[in-house]
Amino acid sequence: MQKIQKSLIDNRQYRYLELDNKMKVILVSDPDTQKSAASVNVGVGSFSDPDEFPGLAHFLEHMLFMGTSKFPDENHFESRLDALGGSYNAYTDSENTVYHFEVLNDGFEEILEIYSRFFIDPLMKSDSVDREINAVDSENTKNLENDLWRIQQLMCELAIPEHPVHKFGTGNLKTLKKPGVRDVLLQFHEKYYSANIMHLCLISPESLDYSEKLINKYFSKVVNKNVKVKYSTSKMPYSSDILGNAYYVKPVKNINRLKLFWQLPNQIKFYKNKSLSMLSNILGDENTGSIFRHLSNKGWASALTAGTSDESFNYNIFEINIDLTLEGLENINQIISIVYHYIKMVRDHGKWSEYFKEHKQINKIRFDYSDKQEAEGYSVVLSNRLEDYQVDDLLCGDHIYESFNEAHFMSLVDLLKPDNMITLIIRNKTNDKRSNIKEKYYGTEYHQIEKPVIQDFSVLPLQLPPINIYLPDNMNLKNYVNSERPQEIISRNLGIRIWNCFNNKFKSPKAIYWIQIISPDFYKTVKDQLMSDMLTTLWSDHLNPVLYNASLIDYHYEFHNDVLSNSITITCDGYNQKLNQVLNSILEVITNFYDHIEEIQFNVTKEKLKQSLENIRLGAPWNMVTYNLKDKWATKFLNYQTLLDKLDEISIYDIKSHCLNLFKNININLVNIGNMIPND
Repeated sequence: MQKIQKSLIDNRQYRYLELDNKMKVILVSDPDTQKSAASVNVGVGSFSDPDEFPGLAHFLEHMLFMGTSKFPDENHFESRLDALGGSYNAYTDSENTVYHFEVLNDGFEEILEIYSRFFIDPLMKSDSVDREINAVDSENTKNLENDLWRIQQLMCELAIPEHPVHKFGTGNLKTLKKPGVRDVLLQFHEKYYSANIMHLCLISPESLDYSEKLINKYFSKVVNKNVKVKYSTSKMPYSSDILGNAYYVKPVKNINRLKLFWQLPNQIKFYKNKSLSMLSNILGDENTGSIFRHLSNKGWASALTAGTSDESFNYNIFEINIDLTLEGLENINQIISIVYHYIKMVRDHGKWSEYFKEHKQINKIRFDYSDKQEAEGYSVVLSNRLEDYQVDDLLCGDHIYESFNEAHFMSLVDLLKPDNMITLIIRNKTNDKRSNIKEKYYGTEYHQIEKPVIQDFSVLPLQLPPINIYLPDNMNLKNYVNSERPQEIISRNLGIRIWNCFNNKFKSPKAIYWIQIISPDFYKTVKDQLMSDMLTTLWSDHLNPVLYNASLIDYHYEFHNDVLSNSITITCDGYNQKLNQVLNSILEVITNFYDHIEEIQFNVTKEKLKQSLENIRLGAPWNMVTYNLKDKWATKFLNYQTLLDKLDEISIYDIKSHCLNLFKNININLVNIGNMIPND
């Protein structure tokens, strides 16, 4: 029997087994869970859709809930789940379809039996077909104005036609409402829904032996058809005709964004050496000297991320995503050249083993003291990992840094080159008069533009990530009396009240600060509200390079503007050993911020806020309903138009004046909870 590696504070028990029908199962016994959960990951998805019926796998996901031979009422599962305090969901991906639910413990076996029949004897009745096609179409309709979905499908359109990524996975009325769709649906289920490509996770408070009996009782009847899912080509999705090209893309919302995509081989089998994770961390670094910090200092970018955006059977798409300012849009070639200058620095450095060791240590700490996930979400994670990771690594696979493979790491760096890159420039307004093409399913307008011109720089103020000074080396639990309620340790002292609630019953060397700063002056006028919002954004932007390495080790901080309580709230949490060091950095910055307010960052923050407010009116209909209800009924709520009307009036001198007076009339409530005693 495999030894599944657990974290230091995980009190759950685990058991892996393979049923006689070859279904792979992970059982979890969690004595503390108030709800039980299950997830089945079926190893087939939209990549296997018949060419004549795009979206069929997604349609089947909907139909599977519509009654079975043993429980023929199509509402039986949902009605019993509602009655027993549960919920369910499902999703279809390119190579997987995942079904999951949770329910109060007492109702688990009843729901598990109903759920198991989805994979044994689903009816997929004729009179449910039209209704569920409409449900699929409705789901697609709500995505039509979503720029993330639109860009994703555009990338599908650019792929070679013979690769399955070229398909349209969601489906709609046009692709599914065709004669014979139910027959094709039944054939698809008969062909692919086989126990040998199913991965099941079950979580409950019951013993592992009891759970194993349940699984054998209800899932051993799923038929094993010895399916092997195959795809139409072994070619990579993007050809040399597309790689190296650049495209203008017109978004729905007011978005200014640069996306750089590189095509790599699939990397899942290398999960233990973490070369791709290292590359993501290095290029996405936000310390002083990073790509992002340099672009931010020039006023060209407001955010940058790096990492895998898509991965399937034979490819991985590595992406750098940069949110641009209006000035950044005018300097695309320089920005891409800066990215390549940094990539050259990475290639020339050649001393990444120390960086690997540091991240190995970071990830060991993150895994050993990882927070417990809710049952349903955790069941989905584990059913997916059953497909990708060795059994021993099911829990720790995301955090394993086994050994540094320099040759493999450098092979990935070498693939980040202009002729292996696709460039998307996403902007609403352009002077380019070339006519647009419309993507087939979402109608996204785009056209090909000139390829980026890569410039050489002799010197740039860039540097590789520094050593992380926030690594804790003392994870001991303090010896003090656990308390369920905060104890007040400073009362009304110069407007400050402090509570401490020592509690380490979960064996975690972590703590959290919650600090509420209250003032009648924060939101006195519309202009004050805008300036207070802008200041908290400026604080975050300034602190980002200061505390970026702390964030890598799960130190988190956040500012929240609460108009109703006339307060700005700071939350700060992480490992208690260096938590005060993190909090100190935060308080030093926000209480001495006047000299840190610079013209470039002020302009970027103002532009970003304006863009955000303008995009509210372009939100999805259900979001706009909630927004308009707030506008009518919520106290002190200011709608986006009221805020936009005042935003242009705010100057850097107004912000500086607001900053000087911000803390002149305040009261503070501070609560500390976790592995810290009053003296700390």
